[in-house]
Amino acid sequence: MPSPAQTDSSERVSPSVALVVTPAGHFLLGPATGGFTAAWRYRSPGLVLQTTWSGPDGELVVIDAMALGPRERGHDLGQSAPGVLLRQVRCTRGSVPLRVEYAPRPEFGLIHPRLAPADGAIVSQGGAPCWS
Repeated sequence: MPSPAQTDSSERVSPSVALVVTPAGHFLLGPATGGFTAAWRYRSPGLVLQTTWSGPDGELVVIDAMALGPRERGHDLGQSAPGVLLRQVRCTRGSVPLRVEYAPRPEFGLIHPRLAPADGAIVSQGGAPCWS
């Protein structure tokens, strides 16, 4: 099997583009058409994934990260994380038609939440309450 960086987008889906593709939901971001190759790398110094889609008409960069609590470091990582996925999409060259699919399915796919617009975001509402 070829490496992801050498694979055409029609043959393999990027982990950045298809964060979870199952009946339990998914969040897809990427080119709407074929003919793009994908390259992945982690940005220094940590757990931020960058996917770069390159094609004849343009280049698209998707950056993914999980939000952390304000004082999380070392072994405390994730203890007070807000459970927010941060995603940034930029066209860095030319023009790239964008494909976006967002289908959250909390509770292992048993619930179909409501989606509500927020300032610069989409918020899914539904599922069990979070207890701290």
